[in-house]
Amino acid sequence: MIKAKMTEAKAMIEEIQVKQIRLAQYNAYSAFLGELNAKLPNLTLYAQVYETLHEYQPTEFMETDVKDILTKLNNLLKLLQNSTEQPKKILIGQLAQDIKIREDELKNAWRKYVTRSTRTSLGFLNSIKGILDDTSKVDQIIAGLIRIQDEWPVSKKVLNDLQDNLVNAQQVIKDLNVREDVRKFLELVSSRQARLTDVTPEILHWLNQQKLTKNLEIMFASHQRRV
Repeated sequence: MIKAKMTEAKAMIEEIQVKQIRLAQYNAYSAFLGELNAKLPNLTLYAQVYETLHEYQPTEFMETDVKDILTKLNNLLKLLQNSTEQPKKILIGQLAQDIKIREDELKNAWRKYVTRSTRTSLGFLNSIKGILDDTSKVDQIIAGLIRIQDEWPVSKKVLNDLQDNLVNAQQVIKDLNVREDVRKFLELVSSRQARLTDVTPEILHWLNQQKLTKNLEIMFASHQRRV
């Protein structure tokens, strides 16, 4: 009788120990999965921004290799399925680090692109403020272009704002009360298509009158040239 009770008690203790082990495993996996879920939004955000920029300018934001990120993510998922091995939180840290590196690279590429795309318009708008009676519209466009340079994450709305401000900058030129040849020259300057041969004596005289010669610079053209 006593022996049977001892056996029963031993079995009960072993059962409790098994449940405690399973509970500890469950808590470990729950914590692991919680940390993984906390990192996934960063990966999703990176993918969304990349897709938006690649669709907008495929040559500027070319396809990127994310095999290493996908490999780490697959390993994490396999680890959750394999109950024989405790999940390693260090893998989540490695995944988060890879995502951060890719996001920083994409962010730097975006800032370089938008800076290059707005440089001429910003320089032109700042230059003509001295010949305008009302600079409020120009100031608004300048503020918009500068703000866009620091926008992150980039969405389609940000890209639309960029295009709208660049179009508005072109419209400022068209609305200037200047001769037709001057307007055409300024349009070429604003679109980064002006050539040295476009600076006629009449244009140079007008630039001198408006004290704008110090605001212009001459450089060799890149691959984008006016045909």
